[in-house]
Amino acid sequence: MKCFYHHDKDAHAICKNCGKAICSDCSITRKDEAYCPDCFSNLIAYHEKNLSKMRMIYIVSIITAAVVFFMNVEKSFEGALLMAMWFGSIPIGLYYAFRARSPYVAITLEGFGQLLLIRLVVALLFGPIYTLLSVINYLKAAAILRKNKALLEEIISR
Repeated sequence: MKCFYHHDKDAHAICKNCGKAICSDCSITRKDEAYCPDCFSNLIAYHEKNLSKMRMIYIVSIITAAVVFFMNVEKSFEGALLMAMWFGSIPIGLYYAFRARSPYVAITLEGFGQLLLIRLVVALLFGPIYTLLSVINYLKAAAILRKNKALLEEIISR
């Protein structure tokens, strides 16, 4: 079988997503799975979209924190700072609380309300923790994305 991109070379792998035969020059291996340049490019675009969504949530969080801080700074600087950190983490907490899968399926409107209330409480209580973990994961994902983009450019330039 010949490579989809280089018709003169023998293929040594099959793309995990699209099934194209690819040679060793075209193959991009991640977690023991081979990808063609097109599918790897699509995967990078998907991750860029997710990072962009997280940046928007961070912007909303920063604006929320700034508003809360400046509304309360005259009373107490330390109190305003703590409140800003807590309220600033709410958008991130809500994002993660509502993104999490739940084994509970609400059948009634009352059950739906209870599920919604539980998720809101979780977002409020664990928002600061979600924020810290989210920023760490964002930084790791951004670094991996930069490496993957460089790898894709190297593969394409061959």
